[in-house]
Amino acid sequence: MNTESRILSQIKQDHLTCHICHGPYMEPKALPCLHTFCTQCLQDFIFSRRYEAGDEFPCPVCRISVTLTKHSVDAFPDNHLVITLMDTVGGELDHNGLSMLVQQNTHLYPSLTSLLDKNTDVQNPQQVHWDEQYVGVAVKNHATPRYNSPVIHNPTITKRNQEIQPRNSERYHTPTALGPPESRIPLQRKLILSNDQYPIQKETNRHGALLGFGQHGKGLADFEQPVGLAVSPDGYIIVGDQRDSRVFMFECNGNLRTVFTCQGHIQDLATNHLGLIYVANTQARKSMVVCYNNRGHTVATFGNFFTYEKPHGIALMSDNHMVITSLETHLVYVLNEYGKMTHKFIGKGKDGKRLNYPYHVTVTKKDKIIVSDYGNDCVKVFDKCGKFKLQFGKSGSKPGQFSGPRGICVDKDNNILVADSRNHRVQAFTSHGQLIRIVMQMTSYDVGAAGCPMNIAMMPDNKLVVLLTSASYSQIRVYPYIIGTR
Repeated sequence: MNTESRILSQIKQDHLTCHICHGPYMEPKALPCLHTFCTQCLQDFIFSRRYEAGDEFPCPVCRISVTLTKHSVDAFPDNHLVITLMDTVGGELDHNGLSMLVQQNTHLYPSLTSLLDKNTDVQNPQQVHWDEQYVGVAVKNHATPRYNSPVIHNPTITKRNQEIQPRNSERYHTPTALGPPESRIPLQRKLILSNDQYPIQKETNRHGALLGFGQHGKGLADFEQPVGLAVSPDGYIIVGDQRDSRVFMFECNGNLRTVFTCQGHIQDLATNHLGLIYVANTQARKSMVVCYNNRGHTVATFGNFFTYEKPHGIALMSDNHMVITSLETHLVYVLNEYGKMTHKFIGKGKDGKRLNYPYHVTVTKKDKIIVSDYGNDCVKVFDKCGKFKLQFGKSGSKPGQFSGPRGICVDKDNNILVADSRNHRVQAFTSHGQLIRIVMQMTSYDVGAAGCPMNIAMMPDNKLVVLLTSASYSQIRVYPYIIGTR
């Protein structure tokens, strides 16, 4: 490739490629931040998240809030600079990107190029054309298209081409302009099934805890940045580590059973009644939720349309609907068992404030949705449709108050337990928001050495599991939990 071709190719890649579909622009629209996207891509991005007129949505690139008017995507201006650049750089490149798609894939039929160059009988080479029905649909939908052989009207070319091309000339491929498909299943995982090979440091009777295990470090069985915590129906303690996207499974006595790496960037995880692990994922161009079995094999992916979303907390309802919180939009999303969003809500409470950094979420047996509202130092309860029901707690350090509520769970009586992170404790409340007692309070020694309780979960035998983390400390502790309803 000569210098001019390389420069043109680089310009197309840097300035004429949509950040959503990674293909050539089609009807480019510019947001107020000047980031540009295909009209259809921008429309899909907005309406797949159910934004309506008057709502604010984040730019898919810089995350600056943009207000959606009643005229929807049509209200955003065409990027005439990009259109002009497409005309200048692409030569015959038209505004809908068809020419560039064809030019970048002419290598698929080299015999036609050689015939047109060498055959003197060809009087009108322009009679060779592509079936635009497939090309147009492919570019419009940004999917993996299907191309038929060129339609040839010159008998000389037809005869020569039949000698070279296979009889069945219908082909399937992924064009360069749209990029190669991504594998949804990692090709390799590290799976650990031997606790003898990777012993876990364990402690008993530490500051009221029945058991403490795990440590901060860079070993294969160590924690680096643990964030997710869940307990399976059969009592396995599951921890998600954000640093290397690893999922740990421990037996109830602290012995390590399994470790596997997963795709994306872990923020939280949950399990269903079958023991399947649902991981909230925050890496761009990946599914929002990935489901694994207990050996790390991908079972399903959900929320593929949330390309640039950043989910955090996740919980599962009785019908396997997924409840997901977002720190990017400060919303709660509800997806059905097939990954299709049924509704979302902003979570306005009795004080009129919407959710502000809803880190974690849990659900009761009756599918009430309980969210830890970190930014407002409170806990909010909603019904399964997102209708506000209850709010309790306020900023402070007294019993019943919060300073940075994080992990949240319920016991078998639907009492609500909250990890009050900056107050270094776990508090228990009734289902009506009345304080029962402080279940776990870290000592002054622990506060300096172990950091904060960041996430919690309940075991089937009614023990409380607490994830303690700081910049240089990580440990799982199991506490006794005996409490009645009030």
